[in-house]
Amino acid sequence: MVTFLELSEKDQRNIKDFKEGRINFDVFKNVSKKISEEFFNYILVNGFPFKNSVSDEEYRAGISLSLHLPLEHLKKIFLEIEKAPSDEIDLKYKAYFIDKIRIGEGSPQLYGTQIKKNECGKVELFEVEDMNNLDKRRNEMGLESVDEYLKNFDK
Repeated sequence: MVTFLELSEKDQRNIKDFKEGRINFDVFKNVSKKISEEFFNYILVNGFPFKNSVSDEEYRAGISLSLHLPLEHLKKIFLEIEKAPSDEIDLKYKAYFIDKIRIGEGSPQLYGTQIKKNECGKVELFEVEDMNNLDKRRNEMGLESVDEYLKNFDK
């Protein structure tokens, strides 16, 4: 069986190959689908790789792979994650799950974790609910300010 780390490496390589034009969108989509199916099936059998049960690297790989799942699978996994105490999953990752699900359902995000490129190619946030209190909510979830977060994408 492939490990989370191997799946994560495969996932990141697939993303990089697509971004750099080595593969087309159809190939990217098919590889992503296979990786997601393999990861989701593993989760169904073995449960989510919480931070107190796997290495830190595997935990972060599990988070990343989860956030690349189709919405219906992401929502199923989140049911387990939502109930998990802070010693099993960091609050900041819960924020990513919540935002990803809300965006997928067509609602504004709460924590400003989901970004897109605008028509000029500049990174911006997907719609945010109550933008005036965004940094307060981000702070409560252990996230940096939105300005600091967005600086990561200016490189």
